Amino acid sequence: MDKTALAGACRTVVLFTFFTNWNERNVLHPRLTRYWMILGATLVAAVLIFILVHGAARFWWLAALCSVSGLCIGLGVSFPQWQMFGESICAVPTKRKIIALTFDDGPDAENTPALLALLAGRNVRATFFCIGKRVARQTELVKRMVAEGHEIETILFNTVQPQTFFRRGGCARN
Repeated sequence: MDKTALAGACRTVVLFTFFTNWNERNVLHPRLTRYWMILGATLVAAVLIFILVHGAARFWWLAALCSVSGLCIGLGVSFPQWQMFGESICAVPTKRKIIALTFDDGPDAENTPALLALLAGRNVRATFFCIGKRVARQTELVKRMVAEGHEIETILFNTVQPQTFFRRGGCARN
């Protein structure tokens, strides 16, 4: 296969992947975000560099491409208003001064009931980002949280220890 045919085949695969008609509710496939656009463009550019550039220059062009892509993605993490990974709410226009309270890594059998009592005493609602394994152990507490008007979101099923996250299977278990 010559270089032109290979580049055409790569372009066809990338375009098909990006512009395939996703299912209506995006249940089976994530929607196209800026993150995926950057990764796709990086992949296409890397293939073209690999095909068209030879010798030591290939390494430097690939290093520059990866650096720029990594910088863009890193800045997307730092600035959520860029909507790099999909739609996120960074601010809600309102005339009142309000804040959103969020609590992570719950529910905890000892601390969460005390927190719920404090929030109920002040008529405040919050969002709890819960760990699935803890939700399974504290179902009544989670039902109470929902009954009191709080939002419940999940993070992972298990807690992630930073030192084990990148071990084989560590990410897959979560």
